[in-house]
Amino acid sequence: MDSGRAQSFALKADGPHWEFVKCAGREQYVQVDSSLPQSARSQELEARLRAAIQRQGPITFARFMEQALYDPELGYYGAGPLPWGADADYVTAPQVHPALGQSIATLAIELDGVLGRPAPFTLLEVGSGNGQLARAVLAQIEKSAPALWERLSFASVERGTVARAVQEDLPTPGAGLNISDELPAPGGMLSGLVYANELFDAFPVHRVKQTSQGLVEAHVAVAAEGLVECYMEPSTTALAGYLEANDVVLADGQVGEVCLQVDPWLGRVNEVLGAGGLLAVDYGHSTTALYGPTRMSGTLVAQQRFALFDEVLACPGDRDLTAHVDFGNLRRVGEGLGLQWAGRCSLRVFLIGMGATADQEKQPLEARMALRHLLVSEIADSHSVAFLHKGLGDGAPNFGRERLDTLV
Repeated sequence: MDSGRAQSFALKADGPHWEFVKCAGREQYVQVDSSLPQSARSQELEARLRAAIQRQGPITFARFMEQALYDPELGYYGAGPLPWGADADYVTAPQVHPALGQSIATLAIELDGVLGRPAPFTLLEVGSGNGQLARAVLAQIEKSAPALWERLSFASVERGTVARAVQEDLPTPGAGLNISDELPAPGGMLSGLVYANELFDAFPVHRVKQTSQGLVEAHVAVAAEGLVECYMEPSTTALAGYLEANDVVLADGQVGEVCLQVDPWLGRVNEVLGAGGLLAVDYGHSTTALYGPTRMSGTLVAQQRFALFDEVLACPGDRDLTAHVDFGNLRRVGEGLGLQWAGRCSLRVFLIGMGATADQEKQPLEARMALRHLLVSEIADSHSVAFLHKGLGDGAPNFGRERLDTLV
């Protein structure tokens, strides 16, 4: 299974070794240690999880994933070292080239015009990580739309304490900068653009399996060998409801991931966004493809040092946990809230359509090569960009393949 971030061709070897890795289009040999020692922080988190399970009984995998990723003191994103970069665990599009940020800025500038140039125009990035994408977005707006820059309010939402700390030197646009660990309170009804890059894939998921006796759910229990997975009765009827609402029929023995956080998250964003757009960049599939017969084991993997692991319970807090996104569900929930679905396209189509390749002959060679790497890499195909909007009517900017066709 491929996380969509990096692909290695020797993932199962034990111990330190060199592997040929395609990482965001950069083909290179990197040293990978698939037997990295468990950190003291991870050992403490695992001990806490074991103690809680022994007291209360098995917990859902979704609860385990929430603690492993977002525990404020010990979790991977909550308190761990920054995972982005060649010397960390993975690379995403903003680390390769600023084209994604520049393209989001172009979309924001167009939305500003459609909305009548409100004061303020708000940009809200959710899951902003180390701020690298935000820097590219803000730099492009300041350069290309100085009038908007003076009316621009930028809000960054990031749960990770370490990641928030490195955002403190983000440039402040005319209407202010706010860095927080949660979405704004409902009722603000901002005008602008909400965007997220690789956010939904890190939402905790429930793991379900279809059996001849019905649907069961993966729980995490304690055994002599450590944390183990066991299947029990579903913790909530919402799991079966999700499958039914999305017309998903799992084959006998098939495992799938169900993310129940998309519904409340989109509902909260809808309460915050008065008029404008929501842009989601992530790796995922249509519902039919995600739960099809070729994915009998689901898509969930752990990732560390550019290697992927099926052992998702090992070393909690040391490894990223990620599952592919159900874009069909994203559309269904969004439209149910009254948002309009503008479409979904590949990252490559989005970048080219937003002008990422224009005037490349004027750019330094290193920048041109970096953009080439991004556009021809696996990430350009595996990542989708989805756009929903409200209050724009027929004035919404062209998006995706339709926009690309206008350039030909």
